[in-house]
Amino acid sequence: MAEEDEDSSLERVLQRHRKEAKDLQAKIQALKHSVPKGDKKKKKEMALEIAKLEEDLSVRHKNELDSLQSDSSKENHKELDVTKEMESISITSGEGETHSRVSKAQKRRTGMQTLRKLAADYMLSHQDDFLPFLTDAKTGKLYTPDQFVQYCEEIAATASWGGHLEIQALSQALKLPIEVYQANAPVLRIGEDYDDRPLLLS
Repeated sequence: MAEEDEDSSLERVLQRHRKEAKDLQAKIQALKHSVPKGDKKKKKEMALEIAKLEEDLSVRHKNELDSLQSDSSKENHKELDVTKEMESISITSGEGETHSRVSKAQKRRTGMQTLRKLAADYMLSHQDDFLPFLTDAKTGKLYTPDQFVQYCEEIAATASWGGHLEIQALSQALKLPIEVYQANAPVLRIGEDYDDRPLLLS
């Protein structure tokens, strides 16, 4: 039922957008006809005004759609909060003492390290699936098996940027779909074969 409401809401917005775009085209035509022939200054001013009107409408429409998608995403997906998952992990010192008070930042770091290690381990155990897609930036040649192992160790141990391959490995290791949210970019969905709520990353 909620899905139907969401679809009808989206359809209403798109319908309004089409009408507004049509109205703008009519306004643009009227502006073009209002400029006397041969008046280059007026023609230039009109072109700037038209460009601004089109840009404003485009930005407003995009923002409305983004907002609508964001709202539906919040309703439809409960975010899998890695830091909550990590609350069950206790950190033990060298002397064997368990520290129950762990800061949120430590939990987050521990959570990210766990996910990185999981992705790296999966890549190492499925080398044939990932090695053909990694090349040496200096030589342009494919990674050797030794370079691949080193690469995976860096993924697990450092804050090195993770890309599509690492997210794919993480999705396969967790057997979960993953959605990556980025500013000014569409949502990247990986592991859509898995029928479960997605892990949300940003």
